Amino acid sequence: MGKREVQKETRNAVCESISKVLGVDILDKSRKRELINGRMIYYALLRDMNYSWTSIARSVEKNHATIISAYRTFEDLVSHDRELQADYDMVKANYYEKNNEHPFQYVSRMRLLDDAIDLENQNKKLTLQVNELMIEKQRYEKYFPVLDVLRIHSGLLDDEGISEVGRKLNHMLNGLYSKRHR
Repeated sequence: MGKREVQKETRNAVCESISKVLGVDILDKSRKRELINGRMIYYALLRDMNYSWTSIARSVEKNHATIISAYRTFEDLVSHDRELQADYDMVKANYYEKNNEHPFQYVSRMRLLDDAIDLENQNKKLTLQVNELMIEKQRYEKYFPVLDVLRIHSGLLDDEGISEVGRKLNHMLNGLYSKRHR
């Protein structure tokens, strides 16, 4: 992260966006949940703009450890709390729209390339998994008619007969499974 300080204009613009969306002033000293969420959003938004922990802390007259702790809490909560995620997205959109900025201007070219490569690798893995599942499905499709016959004739077999058929099918399928995984 760069050593640049959070400018008063930036701080005021972010605070104004939070106030407009959430209706709170994050500079108040209260511990109400709405204020805490607003502060966490403030920290996350400035961190996304590549400000250091220390510069974010100075902008709100807090210790950098407080900022780090709140940011980590935000990261944990935002993955489960849809309302917090929606609030963050609205504040972010409001800020960038009002200030004619785009979030990608704060992301380095290398990070964008790394993210693109990661997404490409994830896509390849998912494609391989889908192909493996299709092959697995084709392998077992030949047994579907047997299952249909069993369903039709299930009334004709007693419990012992059904159990015997089940054991034989398990034996056959386990044999196929073990051959494939040798």
